[in-house]
Amino acid sequence: MEVKHLDFNIEKEGGSKSIMITSNTVWNVTNNPSWLKFPTNRAFGNTDLIFSCDSNITFYPRNAKFNISATGTKTFDLSVKQNAIS
Repeated sequence: MEVKHLDFNIEKEGGSKSIMITSNTVWNVTNNPSWLKFPTNRAFGNTDLIFSCDSNITFYPRNAKFNISATGTKTFDLSVKQNAIS
């Protein structure tokens, strides 16, 4: 299994990003925070997994770490940062 794009920055207005997953087995997204929206947390095979988030209406930036893994393979640690309103 291989995962490309491990670090993401999202503007305060929100938006979406894509994670390229290359896999010949079932993979899982774990430890994802509630403010990130994934269409699925589990799938089989190769995919461009697109996730999104709404605008950050607080005065504090948001940071999150989550994982993508498959049984018997390396666990990939990903991070997302979202700016706060000014």
